[in-house]
Amino acid sequence: MSNQYLRVNEGDLMPLESVKRISKINETERRSLAELGPQVDADKFNTRIERADGTKSYATQSVDDFAREGTALSEVDTGRFVPTANVLSARNLTAEDKARFEERTGRDINPAFKAQVDTKAGAVWANVSAEIVMSRVFQPHNAMPEKLDLAQERDAVMAQAAPATNKAASLTKSPMPDQG
Repeated sequence: MSNQYLRVNEGDLMPLESVKRISKINETERRSLAELGPQVDADKFNTRIERADGTKSYATQSVDDFAREGTALSEVDTGRFVPTANVLSARNLTAEDKARFEERTGRDINPAFKAQVDTKAGAVWANVSAEIVMSRVFQPHNAMPEKLDLAQERDAVMAQAAPATNKAASLTKSPMPDQG
C-alpha cells in the first residue's frame, strides 16, 4: 500500500496528510461509543483517528496493525501517535506558551504537556520533550524492537544529543493548538 494513504477498516482509504493523530481507545471511550445505540459495535474498534478538519473516525485496526501495514507512527503521548511522515517540527513549551493558552481559552493546561509537535494536519501536544519526539520520528513505532520507558528514552536521547536532532527540533514559534 502507498504510504500516502491510511487503509481503515474494510479498505477505506484516508489521505495520510489529513491524519492529525491516532489514539488507542480506552474503556471509557468504548463505553461512550456503546451508548450511541445497538447499531454501534464498540468492541470492534481499537483506535480513534483525528483528522485535520476536526472530524474523528474509529478503526478496527490497532496501532500495531497500522505499523505492520507500512504506516510509520511516532508516539507523542501515552497511547497517542502521529504519522511520522506528517511531522514537521517540535518545540518545547515554555511557561509563557502555557499562560497564553490558558488566557486565550480560559482552560487550565495539563502540566504533563512538555512540547508542541507541528504536523501537516495541525499541532498536537506531547508529554515528552521536543528532543524525544524528534528521536521517535527518526525511529518510529514500527521500527522499535522494544518499548523503552520514558526515563530510559530521555537519557538515551540526551546522551546522543546529535546536532541533526537538535536542528530538527525546531524552536520556531507557531500557533498553540486548542488542546487541554
